[in-house]
Amino acid sequence: MRADPNIKWAASGTAIIQLISFYMLRDVTSFWQLFLMAYCFGGVLNVSLQMVIHEIVHNHAFGPSRPLATKILAIFVNLPIGIPFAGSHKKYHLLHHRYQGDDILDTDIPSNFEVKYFSKPFTNPCFTHCDQSYLNQSLS
Repeated sequence: MRADPNIKWAASGTAIIQLISFYMLRDVTSFWQLFLMAYCFGGVLNVSLQMVIHEIVHNHAFGPSRPLATKILAIFVNLPIGIPFAGSHKKYHLLHHRYQGDDILDTDIPSNFEVKYFSKPFTNPCFTHCDQSYLNQSLS
């Protein structure tokens, strides 16, 4: 698959919008206003940034010939998310593609611990909304 030159612009624009929104909301004192903006606006942008990091991991922003530019973009796009996961996501996601379906080596197949503790109605949303590579890294 070829690199898409639009990804770097869309990703950078989304990250910049998110950073500007942080600055604009600095004086908001109402919990509910901040919560609504964070959930409805910031949450949508965060999911978008996580998806674009997935595309960047597959070298769709600059292609495989420019790894430094790819790494820098991934780090920049990861800034507004608050949890640095772009580097570990690349490692674990590419392992997932290499060993897809293997019970032991596929990083996206839940471990026995995850099945036991995250299959309950109250804990499952935590599992499904957390970055799987982060969970796998912290549990191993």
